[in-house]
Parts: sequence; structure tokens; C-alpha cells
Amino acid sequence: MTYDSLLTSLDRSVTKLVQLVSQVDEDFYDGHQTSREMLSHLVFWHREYVAITEALVNGRSPHLRQSTFIALNARSVREFQRLSMAQLCQDFLKYQQALRDNLCQLYDWEIEFPVKKGCRWATVPERLQIIQEHVDGHLARLERACRHGEAWVEAYYPSRDQAHA
Repeated sequence: MTYDSLLTSLDRSVTKLVQLVSQVDEDFYDGHQTSREMLSHLVFWHREYVAITEALVNGRSPHLRQSTFIALNARSVREFQRLSMAQLCQDFLKYQQALRDNLCQLYDWEIEFPVKKGCRWATVPERLQIIQEHVDGHLARLERACRHGEAWVEAYYPSRDQAHA
């Protein structure tokens, strides 16, 4: 894939996810998390990607968080709890555009693109592929839950109370 096609593909996935999540209730449960939880952690990570790529563009070492993905994702839910779903959607699109802008300024796409301390590093194209797969995974799970409905989700996944116990 070319660099432009990687960016365009990620743009499409982010836009599609925003369109779908705009149509469901923030408490809609996809069998793994609510739409609010999912969107909060995607916005959190996109904000991180923007800060990291901004540092890379400016020749600085990026500030990397040191924690587990689980802890950081839980933090994102708490951090964004006061934002409306509309604001989260807007922020996700804004961060995607900023990520695209930063990457278009990057002189070398073969440099390492880290995301947090202790995480496997990857080149820019590899990281974009990972980000794309992450967004698409959430999109597919949300689409499947929307298509099949709440009864299907409850039949195939533990209830939220059991899952968070």
C-alpha cells in the first residue's frame, strides 16, 4: 500500500465508525464495551498518536505513557466521561485530520512510531496498519451487535455485570 492509501483507508474507517456510533445510544453494549467506552478510548489513543507524530515531525523524542493498555483505556473512559458523544465524535475526526497532517509532514516513514513505553515499536506504515486494524475491529464488533441486536449480544457474550465483576 502507498502512504496515501494507508491514510485514506484510515480516514474512511474513522469516518464510518463515527457515522455508526452517532446512530446508537452511548450505553449500547457490543459484547465487549459500551459505545461510549469504545469511542473514549479511540479518541484517547488518536490524541496520543497526534502528540507522538508531532514530536517525530519536529525531531523530538515523543513522550510515551507508561502503563498497561487496560489501565490507559480505563483512564480514557474516566477522562472523557463529561464529554458528549457528539463532542467525542468531533474530536475523533479532528484528531484523525491532525494525524494525517502530521504524517504528511513526516520526512521518513521508515522511522519508528512508538505508542507507549514497553510496547513493540513499528515503522509508520506498520503502525498505521495496526491502528487501522484496531479501528476496524471496533467497527466490525459494533456493526455486528447493531445488526443482531441486544438479545444476540447477551446470548453470545457475558452480561456487563458478569464481564466487569
